[in-house]
Amino acid sequence: MIVKTAIVLSLMLLAVTKNFAQVTGITERKLSFTISYYGNMLIKPGIKAGADYVITQKRCSEKERKKAAANSMIKQLVVSGDVGSFWHPHSHVAIFNYYTLNYRIVKPTQQKFNTIGLGPGIYRSVYPETYEVDDSGEISPVSMAGRFYFAPVLVLGTGKFMAGKTIQSWHFNTNIMFLCNYNTGVVPLLSFDIGIAFSFNKNKFIP
Repeated sequence: MIVKTAIVLSLMLLAVTKNFAQVTGITERKLSFTISYYGNMLIKPGIKAGADYVITQKRCSEKERKKAAANSMIKQLVVSGDVGSFWHPHSHVAIFNYYTLNYRIVKPTQQKFNTIGLGPGIYRSVYPETYEVDDSGEISPVSMAGRFYFAPVLVLGTGKFMAGKTIQSWHFNTNIMFLCNYNTGVVPLLSFDIGIAFSFNKNKFIP
């Protein structure tokens, strides 16, 4: 049930982003890949990889630019997909996958950007050396013991573009993942990731 719900929400997210791109009529697009060190509360180490796709982007109008501190600003709508894992010492290994729709503000003159994103996700806990006792009293090991959680995520990020042709930027994100139906409640998990984005596309990332 949890997996089906996540799939439905992911399809809805893709439908919304596709519709937004058609309405705006802006055709600028960019695909990049990311890899990050991912730490749950910093002390529980992990790794995360993903892809970002710029659906649409729009420069501020001349009137809006005069009000902007950086004298120039680009607003982007970005869809992202991420998969990762982290190790909780003495407890379990976590595997997660989530998709977010992100609103990104780019300041070309400063080569900086800020992002806020929200979307559905799935979290899988895997416990080591787990055993179960059947009705007859026999004890047997359980393979891949753990469970799935529906885990929507909120992402707040910042970063800066780089001059390299392949590595295009670094980023630092704060992630709040909400584990639903965890002991009949909702448990927030605070995590941070720092990493880089790279692309094999020769087109400039900032128009």
